[in-house]
Amino acid sequence: MQTTKSKSTKTATTAKKRDISYELIRVLAMAFIIFDHNLNPFFGKGSCAATLLEPFFIVGVPLFFMLSGRFAFKLNLEDKSLYKKYYLKKVVGLIIPMLVFMAIKNWHIMVYNQHLDVTFVSYFRHFGIALVNGFSYMEYWFLYTLIALLLAVPFTARMMQNFTYRDKKAFLAVGLIAATISAIIPIVLHVDFAIDYHFIGYTLFFYLGYIIEDIFKTDKQKHRLYLVGLASFITTLVLVKLNITTGYKSLPPFNFFFAFAMFIGLHELGKKLPKKSESLILFLGKHSLSVYMLHMIFLYTINDFNFFPKNVLGWLGSTISVLIISLLAGVILDNTIIKWLQKLATKLLHLEKA
Repeated sequence: MQTTKSKSTKTATTAKKRDISYELIRVLAMAFIIFDHNLNPFFGKGSCAATLLEPFFIVGVPLFFMLSGRFAFKLNLEDKSLYKKYYLKKVVGLIIPMLVFMAIKNWHIMVYNQHLDVTFVSYFRHFGIALVNGFSYMEYWFLYTLIALLLAVPFTARMMQNFTYRDKKAFLAVGLIAATISAIIPIVLHVDFAIDYHFIGYTLFFYLGYIIEDIFKTDKQKHRLYLVGLASFITTLVLVKLNITTGYKSLPPFNFFFAFAMFIGLHELGKKLPKKSESLILFLGKHSLSVYMLHMIFLYTINDFNFFPKNVLGWLGSTISVLIISLLAGVILDNTIIKWLQKLATKLLHLEKA
């Protein structure tokens, strides 16, 4: 059985244009999460509307982790400078933007939320504490999970690139069984399950993102997956209505199959988009991280002014406004401060030819 090693190694050494079908997933994953974050301010926590809409929009989180895993393992494992290049590029491409946006968020918290007098010392003390015990509980929590996963990639890529088709199916099966058991135990025994996210949660989505398209490859397999995904989503809604699970903590394996169906379906949809939409999708995809990193700052601020009524139209108007303003601010930051810092870091770290 042929493995994916040669395909992955070749891809790693060849610069390719960003694929619009994956960029569509990136853009929609970001938008879904922002729509989800604005549910409670307009419908109230525990409301019928928020409870029923959340299971759909929360799929943006597994979509993001699957998309991250889809490309993370495409490394040239024969490169003698692999570790140095890999980690330094992550510093430039991820850590620098992350710190810039967190610095802005830190100022917003101190000035807008807490009404503190900001001094040089107080700002950096607050920022240092937030980095280790603050941001990880906010909308930036996913970065801490993602960084932990990315740290292991140069080593786990050797496993993932050498998976046979049988290995991929077994990996999926073991993961889903473990996830399902860990979800059922707390429901039956009314206790928390301590190892909730070590392998079962977004870690599994991250790894499956690399292999899921190989498992559901034929049209027949995809069509079956869409049906299972739809049935899984409906089942989740029923479970939410019965108070067996919440939209935020959708019950495995149903949330997995729904996420798989959405990932494959959106990827297929992206292939059929008209050419004229390509530049827009690529533009939005390029700035999607910035939009996400900024959106809660503008969401809180806009909602505090009560511009929009507390109904569906108000929710749509508020969320779309947040998306547009966050995009404008993100584009400016991406093309100024972040770009300048990344260029400086690239030069200092000698990554120009890497």
